[in-house]
Amino acid sequence: MKKKFEYKFSAAPALTILFSLCIAFLTYGLFTPGSGNTSQPFIPLQSFTVKTVGDPNKSEGLKPGEEKIPFWAVGDEPNVFYLGAPDPNKEDPNGFLFQLKFNSYGAAIEKLTICSGAIKISSDPNAKNTKPIDVLKPVKGTEDINVMTLANTFLLIMPQKTQLALDQLSWMQIGIDKSDAKKQSISFGSQIIYEGFPALRLVKTFSISVKSYLVDCRLTIENVSDNKQLFFFILNGPIGITRLGMIDERKVISAFIDSQKNIKPVFLDMDKLSKIKTFNDSLINSGNDTFLWSGIVNKSFASVIVPLPEGSDAFCRWIAYRLAGYYNPDAKPESGDETIGVRLRTAPIVLNPKEKKTYGFELYAFPKDKQLFEKDKRFKELFFDKAFFSN
Repeated sequence: MKKKFEYKFSAAPALTILFSLCIAFLTYGLFTPGSGNTSQPFIPLQSFTVKTVGDPNKSEGLKPGEEKIPFWAVGDEPNVFYLGAPDPNKEDPNGFLFQLKFNSYGAAIEKLTICSGAIKISSDPNAKNTKPIDVLKPVKGTEDINVMTLANTFLLIMPQKTQLALDQLSWMQIGIDKSDAKKQSISFGSQIIYEGFPALRLVKTFSISVKSYLVDCRLTIENVSDNKQLFFFILNGPIGITRLGMIDERKVISAFIDSQKNIKPVFLDMDKLSKIKTFNDSLINSGNDTFLWSGIVNKSFASVIVPLPEGSDAFCRWIAYRLAGYYNPDAKPESGDETIGVRLRTAPIVLNPKEKKTYGFELYAFPKDKQLFEKDKRFKELFFDKAFFSN
């Protein structure tokens, strides 16, 4: 039986909270109000107490200024796992286009590498890429925990005004399936304990298929308590796209659709991102237009996160805020470690006792190729051609 580990979420002193928020701004980006997709009010993160994962095996008592916090989470020993091509240095015989390296912290994608031979060169139909390409890489973070793609960063429980740092939790790997040569999947799980009783159960599943640039992600949150739960969560989108060439062409790009069904792309280049100073600077918005997706691009590649609509909705209505992130781990200008990413924050979620909901995301990582956009039905539905080649 897999050994379970319990993590205590301990409160931090007021000065530590302020410092943590400053670090979050400089390293992770800030969370700000969004556009008119939702009528939910903006709840600033400063109104929540920061809780970090502590070690329940420590014998010492609380530090000065700390208070006893009744939150625990069930996780596991840190580990990494792989899906897709076993060797990205050569063309995969089964047809997987990339290799994914998963990290149990935050149940995240640590690195996405497109395999050698997976990309056809547009200028020469008989040519393919001869080397693997790391499209997404982790960003050096605080406390030896990196910022990674699709990591669950915070779970914000509203009645207790508690912010749980789930990217500092090593989730349990609860299932991996490589039995089918054409598709693979992996699942991670955790459970939030409140005052000694299970409160929320989280299960996060990633799936990939051959000849596809899609990583499907489903996050199921179940209220296993006898009380109504009110919360929202924050999820990283694509993080850490590689710089290509002498000129840094990396950007954050987001797509919106207006009432006349016109696509409204919003671009933030490295110059604009590096000047983020306030909450509003990091906001990705387009008036009252409806949000479709957000991503990051460089000269030749892109990675996009698409939150999926619920039920019969044509568009996703449960993402309240989208934020651009500029990462400069060593805090030195133009040292080479600068990179970018995006984050999504949900509207408040209400779960009745024993109720559960599943939230779907599509993550794409692909070459910016017009021919690919024209051939792929899903890419057409997401208006990639109009967004990426609009300027």
